[in-house]
Amino acid sequence: MEKCKLTPGQWGFIGLLVCLLTVGIASV
Repeated sequence: MEKCKLTPGQWGFIGLLVCLLTVGIASV
């Protein structure tokens, strides 16, 4: 999860979702 550099404190749950989606798409 190298591309996941978003901090949960700043982005919140939505930020985590976007982060997971980005990492997921990058993995595929």
